[in-house]
Amino acid sequence: MIAVATAQAAPLEVYGQLPSVEKLALSPDGTRVAFIRAVEDERLIGVGTLGDPKPLGLLHIGEAKVRSVEWADDNHLMIVTSVTALPTGLMGDRSEWSQLLIYDVARRRLHPVPDPRKVHDSGVMNVIAGRVMVRRVDDHTVLFFPTVYVTYRTFKALVRVDLDSGLEKVVRYGSADSLGWLVDAQGQLVAEQNYSEKEQRWSLSVLQDGKFREVAGGQASVEFPRLLGFGPTADALLMQSGGEDGDSVWRLLSLKDGSLGPPMAEGKSLAAPIDDRLTHRLIGGLHWDDYERYVFFEPAMQARWNGIVQAYKDDHVRFVSASDDFKKILVLVEGPKFGYQYDLVDFATHEAQWVAHVYDGIAKPLEVRRIDYPAADGLRIPAYLTLPQERSARNLALVVRVHGGPASRDTADFDWWSQALADQGYAVLRANFRGSAVNPRFIAAGFGEFGRKMQTDLSDGVRYLVKEGIADPQRVCVVGASYGGYAALAGATLDPGTYRCAVSVAASHPSITSNRSACRYC
Repeated sequence: MIAVATAQAAPLEVYGQLPSVEKLALSPDGTRVAFIRAVEDERLIGVGTLGDPKPLGLLHIGEAKVRSVEWADDNHLMIVTSVTALPTGLMGDRSEWSQLLIYDVARRRLHPVPDPRKVHDSGVMNVIAGRVMVRRVDDHTVLFFPTVYVTYRTFKALVRVDLDSGLEKVVRYGSADSLGWLVDAQGQLVAEQNYSEKEQRWSLSVLQDGKFREVAGGQASVEFPRLLGFGPTADALLMQSGGEDGDSVWRLLSLKDGSLGPPMAEGKSLAAPIDDRLTHRLIGGLHWDDYERYVFFEPAMQARWNGIVQAYKDDHVRFVSASDDFKKILVLVEGPKFGYQYDLVDFATHEAQWVAHVYDGIAKPLEVRRIDYPAADGLRIPAYLTLPQERSARNLALVVRVHGGPASRDTADFDWWSQALADQGYAVLRANFRGSAVNPRFIAAGFGEFGRKMQTDLSDGVRYLVKEGIADPQRVCVVGASYGGYAALAGATLDPGTYRCAVSVAASHPSITSNRSACRYC
């Protein structure tokens, strides 16, 4: 177990610290758990055996930005970090680059992959540029992932890394149009996707008799079907494409004739796939409303997940990680009954076991209400209201906390900033203003509305809460970071009668970036 003490009170400084434990991952055999542990201002990556308080290993990671921690097999951890810099050998603007570190638990050895010294004269950089595919080939754990190589410019390449032998090699060099590749359970290259910006055309090709043959493609200026992985059967690939109502949906692409099937999962818009770690085939996915909701395509697996949800019926439960046989599942629980913690559900014993509290010192999260209010032009704005504990929701000082992006979104999930402010007695409004990533149509509603309706959507939320008697109109502050920082400054400038103060953290505006898709908002 991960020993983390729990206190009854939640002082402000607790919220200002990093989570005590985060990014838990269960090993394939279900006996070990990896985690990130914060000790004051230092972060450690730890590995422990379930039921044994003594850690198998601890890595000091300092200020590195850790994006994910996953198991490649029962002895190797994959740690993805990112840095805002230029890798050695590249020139140009600084941007966010991801790197992959492998931790050998038995040897307690950490090393980066790919290693340019092992892939001689390839031009390959020590970065990753897409999803890592873990395969078991000839009893070896082998990783396949896209990286970049340098000639007169950067292109993508598919790299193969054998964790047992240490051998690394380039499987395929991509072109300027290459998006990514798919490798089967035997480690054989199966599919390649390309998109030509010049011709505005996408294509999907499969490898047959040693040559790639295009099986699907078409014209698309912005949105086009994208390869996610394998479908639930051997004769289909999983693609994400636009639906009739503008939402993104999943469809199966037939390897026989390249045809796209109807939307999966009863037409729900699914955000991320869940695949079987043994077969690498799709078994389910998640979609967003107020929380993450999980859809499993096998009735037995869906029934198992429904049983977990029912066991935590007073709280929200989130899927975190599972053993290969799905008999042990790590979940993140949030709500008034269990607080905010990680639990291990064991279907062999039919028991749930506490693993760790997320924050040392936070017993239970504060109430979050879903509200919908009308914008001035009638558009319904979905939003979340966090309220202080044991106080009447009447005439409260209000903080409007604006998310970044702007093509991001808020949900009812735990938000430390909102929880910290509400714990000090404020009501906190988090609105998904138009342009937020509620769905593609909602994003499109924000195009051209910077400083206009995207801004008044926030002020309309203030006016709604004042009308409901929840907010005091004389005590309203707007707060945000990145795009939210821009919105805070714009709110104080464009609508000064609404806000008494504004707090802007690292403000940014997409019109001054090089991201062309973001400029659709300008």
